[in-house]
Amino acid sequence: MNDLLENAKWSDTGLDNRIRRLTRKARQIEKHDTLTRDDWDEIVEMAFSLDDLAIEVVDYAIEQRKRGIGG
Repeated sequence: MNDLLENAKWSDTGLDNRIRRLTRKARQIEKHDTLTRDDWDEIVEMAFSLDDLAIEVVDYAIEQRKRGIGG
């Protein structure tokens, strides 16, 4: 699984950008900054999107394991 994660082209999924955006929003929350309704909507949308991506990665890893590929 680690090989899969290391070799995945995350830039193709926009994962880096989404993680950076979520990190910025988390820092705002930690600093007690007020987030707008649009900010919260964006957080929820990104969380669902990342959840879907994680499920796809796990499904792919399970399929590769069944085929005996990649350890």
